[in-house]
Amino acid sequence: MPEKIVQLNEKVIKGQLKELVRGGCRFVKHIGQRTQREKASRGAS
Repeated sequence: MPEKIVQLNEKVIKGQLKELVRGGCRFVKHIGQRTQREKASRGAS
């Protein structure tokens, strides 16, 4: 069976990694904001 040859493009990988990190940061920020709203609504009750 012939071996597969993979060529990696550093620019593409860096761009994808940046997007992945941004998405993760947005998710964490969203969860933090939601938690704060829930705490505030429980405190106001």
